[in-house]
Amino acid sequence: MKISKLVSAGSLALALAGVASASQSSPAVLVNIVGSTAFRNAVTAAEVATLSNVGTNLAGGHALASYTGSTAFNGSNQSGAGQSNVYGYLSDGTTEVMYRNDWTGSAAGLIDLTQGNSTLTFIPTSATMSAVNGGGGTSFSGTLATAAPSVTLCDVDDTDIAASIKTQGTVGKSYSKTILGAALQDGGATAGPNGCVAVIPFEWVTGAVSGGSSNIPSGLTNMTTDNASALISGGNIPLSQFTGNTSDENNFVLLVGRSEDSGSRVSAFGEAQSGGIAATEGYGQACQQYMLQQTGVSYPTSAQPAGYPSISTGTGLTSFKLWPTNWGIGGESTLAWASTGHSGYNGGGDVAAILNTPNPITYSSFSGVPGSAQPSGVASSSQIYFVGYLGIPDAAKVTNGRALTYNGVAYSVAAVLDGQYGFWGYEHLYYLTSATGSQVAIGSNQTAADALADTIFGLTSSQLGAGVNFSSMFAAKGLAAGSAAN
Repeated sequence: MKISKLVSAGSLALALAGVASASQSSPAVLVNIVGSTAFRNAVTAAEVATLSNVGTNLAGGHALASYTGSTAFNGSNQSGAGQSNVYGYLSDGTTEVMYRNDWTGSAAGLIDLTQGNSTLTFIPTSATMSAVNGGGGTSFSGTLATAAPSVTLCDVDDTDIAASIKTQGTVGKSYSKTILGAALQDGGATAGPNGCVAVIPFEWVTGAVSGGSSNIPSGLTNMTTDNASALISGGNIPLSQFTGNTSDENNFVLLVGRSEDSGSRVSAFGEAQSGGIAATEGYGQACQQYMLQQTGVSYPTSAQPAGYPSISTGTGLTSFKLWPTNWGIGGESTLAWASTGHSGYNGGGDVAAILNTPNPITYSSFSGVPGSAQPSGVASSSQIYFVGYLGIPDAAKVTNGRALTYNGVAYSVAAVLDGQYGFWGYEHLYYLTSATGSQVAIGSNQTAADALADTIFGLTSSQLGAGVNFSSMFAAKGLAAGSAAN
């Protein structure tokens, strides 16, 4: 998706008992995959599908998988795996492949691919794996391996990522130039010529409310482009702008969002602001997002694992503040913006967990809220609500919250297909065909990447879960040169 050229137009069964676990220390073809957290469950489901139709090469025709993360690797929860390996054979029955995944975010993944970053962490190829057929897998614990990626998944076009990180400064401009000069190719014999593998939709979601979603103010149901733009640039707006009630002028809605390596963020900001307040704001040059502190949990102190506490679903809040300056993104610590409020949470799962914290909260119940984080006009009795933007699987995790309509239209696959629901982007599977280093896709490596891209492209919207089948689209937005919706 070229956000600067937006044009609005109109469980599978678990592994069979008795299938042996296995490890493959030296798979013939190894594809290291990074990128979008919002689309990872669709990708891992496609990997299983790509490597499962193998006849007798694996018992029962099942692919094998291992994963890290607190959520099981299965048909409904593949989005919970931070890293995963999926092993099997391509449809020819002879090409042995392992897809190794490290979900770093759309921007970080594209940077790492084009920079040839060889320090990313993956589950070792020797990890024990178990049979899957859309579910199962073996949880991995141990020392991760380091390697460079060969494929990345992006929720938006490479030029959108380049424009977004260019606003950071010297490092961002350097990374942006490398991205724009790279020989990136959309994967897939079928998908590639279309410039994407799928359409990825997003939703604006209110935080959970004590007693259930029926206690959310009746007027807090719809996100307009204007309200989204005001939220992004200011971080908060009066609840009255949603409800139309003057009695809500001193109650507030605050923005909780993603860090700069998020394609979800670039899509949300671009959809709301491109051609609006200022063109550059569509790429996040000016934004205000809040960091929330949970009861008994410290504020994050850095985007890196050592400084990033576990976000607990349902835990109460004690304070909030604008994101600190010079906060490096999770995948690229040197890429940090010198703007208060500019950054956000590492993954969509983190945003969903924070939004699951019961609200509204009376402002006076917070302690130590910095003056810069106080909404203008806030009073001790003000009610504070939180909203955020999420991919569809993560949005579904916000129980007792509410998915908002967008410009009056509720998300559905049909509404996306017909152009009624506009909060979506094109999902890309990128690799390099000319560069130095192990990240280049050539020979069997490219064949395996293309096979995965074409599997994703051929999945139905219900099979994708996180996405919408591109070939079914009647609506379109600006695509890369030579691309068009069918």
